[in-house]
Amino acid sequence: MDHELDLMSELWIQWSDVGAKLAPEQWSDPTRLTIPDNWDVKTLYSHHTQTVHRLCQFADCETTMPAEHRDAGSFFQQFNERERDKVDVSTAAREEADASDAAALVAVFRDKGPVAIQKARRAGNIVVQTDEGRIAFRDYVRNRLCESVVHFMDLEHALGAPASTIPPDAMKVACEVVIEMTDSARLLDFFSGRSSDPLEPVFKI
Repeated sequence: MDHELDLMSELWIQWSDVGAKLAPEQWSDPTRLTIPDNWDVKTLYSHHTQTVHRLCQFADCETTMPAEHRDAGSFFQQFNERERDKVDVSTAAREEADASDAAALVAVFRDKGPVAIQKARRAGNIVVQTDEGRIAFRDYVRNRLCESVVHFMDLEHALGAPASTIPPDAMKVACEVVIEMTDSARLLDFFSGRSSDPLEPVFKI
């Protein structure tokens, strides 16, 4: 899990550094996230700060019960199966964005991010009780790393970044998590040119 946490730390430093350099008007730039609402950069930042808060929170939530989620991908899948979650997530992100100034959102990654990473390192590969079921903590970290990668790509797209600065190993973990959410046979058929059946998106939040 240490490697995943190293990657998460590196990404959160980038979230902090990019946010600290944004001009005031850039916080209102639109992103490609449009379901169920159109998100601007500030709403995206607001949403992703919850990853920092939750990692810090769940590092203290060890349980002796077995994990309910088989892997990081299954943790995501439950959200995709509940349409209401998209509305709730969007509403919460907008409310937090409205209640926070940009500097406070950046400070979450700069100041609380390292705290969350250190708590996660100390916790080790335990099983944790989250709001959405029990999961091996390493799988939870992989899940959060995947989300951090995908949303940083959203941020780069919104800002017109000429080239991605996401660590290659972080991209690899994100792809592994997405594969866990995908029908492997259909995926192999499609990418090996043996099928033209369209693949449905699996990451919908």
